[in-house]
Amino acid sequence: MDLRMFAACLIMTVFLSKHSGGTLFTALATPNTATYAFDTTDGNPSDIATATISAAGVVTLASSFDFETTPSYVFKIVATDGGDTGTATVTLSITDSVQLTKTAFCLSSSSVAAGTSVGTITTDETAVTFGAPLTADFASFTVSTTTGAITVATGVTLSSAKQVYYTFTMTATTTTSGVGASGTQNIYVLVNCDSDSSGAGQVAALFSMLLLSIATALLY
Repeated sequence: MDLRMFAACLIMTVFLSKHSGGTLFTALATPNTATYAFDTTDGNPSDIATATISAAGVVTLASSFDFETTPSYVFKIVATDGGDTGTATVTLSITDSVQLTKTAFCLSSSSVAAGTSVGTITTDETAVTFGAPLTADFASFTVSTTTGAITVATGVTLSSAKQVYYTFTMTATTTTSGVGASGTQNIYVLVNCDSDSSGAGQVAALFSMLLLSIATALLY
């Protein structure tokens, strides 16, 4: 069998927001009965990928990217089928993306009037523009597209007697040079979270919601 078709130089781009455990890329050889491994010398730079490539050729991210110090990685993958081998070189360029750094907000009152400040979404970038999909809970809030400041929408009163948790999705984009991807995350708002009777349980529940969001991001 001849694996020379596998010999290639591929250039790919992934976003900094990709999490550990996510797929970086998939290597495919002809024939598809080949097994895959990194070149033992420098095939897996900085051990950024897991040491083992799956039988299907899937290369998985093992740790977080550091865009500032390493904007690209070069992988060397060897495919073997019987006595035949082929080598592919894959250059993976990392594109920085916007990260939302403050996404959870706690309101102490059990009733919050229209126009009340909820808090401000923050990011790790400057010159950011905010936008949000029209999810159900988003109708209860107004978000400044330039500052990320959240207020209770006109004509709306938040009441813990009716709804305690609110969540909506926010997207942030930037014109900062070198940052090519927008960031999208869930925003959480908790009403009456300082109540003596149920505050501890509500804060714990909010924390559980955040952990679920993180777990979901790691899976995808």
